[in-house]
Amino acid sequence: MKKINDKLAIAFICALLGIILSIQFNTVDKVVGKGSLPTTKSKELISQIKSLNEEKEKLASKLNEIESEILKEEKKVSEKNRYVNILSNEILKYKIYAGYEKAHGPGIIFKLDDPKMEETYGQDISFLVANYDYLLEIVSTLNGAGAEGISINGIRYTPFAEVLKEGNNIKFNDYSINPPFEIKAVGDPEELKAQLINIGLIQELMYKEYEVHISKEEDVLLPKYNEIKEFKYAKPVDSIFN
Repeated sequence: MKKINDKLAIAFICALLGIILSIQFNTVDKVVGKGSLPTTKSKELISQIKSLNEEKEKLASKLNEIESEILKEEKKVSEKNRYVNILSNEILKYKIYAGYEKAHGPGIIFKLDDPKMEETYGQDISFLVANYDYLLEIVSTLNGAGAEGISINGIRYTPFAEVLKEGNNIKFNDYSINPPFEIKAVGDPEELKAQLINIGLIQELMYKEYEVHISKEEDVLLPKYNEIKEFKYAKPVDSIFN
């Protein structure tokens, strides 16, 4: 029980640090986002963000250690009880689906970046951020092609993920992300790539001179989603056996 409480406490701190980092990024963006030179205040904020990132990484590492210990204990119990073993495997499947467990398997890696011409024109905002619906279309197509897990720039995509334009960045699961984008998906590599080609998305992106590279991989590793999702309104329906 103590290990579980420690895990929840560290996960809560990680989530809190994630929110703080998001706020800090937005603040820095407002200070220096429109071509102005970095001020002393913005440099201080960047330093604080770096410090918070380091602290979050340490907490995430500690959380992984605690989770590993819990998994070992669960494995010991499930090995002694066939029914518990079946339940543990079912729970693991749902955790992978929800993004709360790391996952790996065959799939694709899709790398996408802004056209090189952007540097020439000196745009304040990237074309991909301005047209972030491309990102939504890619994720939607991969899901439709049977992807069993997706990540964007090292952040796990979940059933309740949000992808929104926020200033000069894209907000994804309370993180600020920017091009280049690296989208990883686990599933049938042939089917995933074929679906992206069939809808004409790859051709359209290349025609508009976006930097596009897609590769089929034998093993793609997806990170787990570390934040805690609290359900305020949704509750399970009473079982018919109650």
